[in-house]
Amino acid sequence: MNNPAKPIDPLHDVDLKEGKFNKTTATDVRNAFKNFKSHGLSRHLCVFFHGGLVSEADGLNVANQLIANYTSSDAYPFFFIWQSDLVTTIKAMLEPYSDDPRFRERR
Repeated sequence: MNNPAKPIDPLHDVDLKEGKFNKTTATDVRNAFKNFKSHGLSRHLCVFFHGGLVSEADGLNVANQLIANYTSSDAYPFFFIWQSDLVTTIKAMLEPYSDDPRFRERR
């Protein structure tokens, strides 16, 4: 897709990187569930996990395309944006070696 990422919607999106909260905080998750409870019309929680070589931007773009259909159908969508694109995955795999001088020297 390579479209610029739309901003994270803290009431519907959970941003994960390497399996940990990235741009999402525990407070964001609490507020999202409070929002879900306060919308008495929403009786169904729909949880989506975006992954499989999907970048943050692509995951957010898909979430933004889907949200209106679910909210208009009396559902509360919750999107987990798992940054698992190729570049992010390789960076995460190489990160432990970033301080190793043998990998930083140029010959």
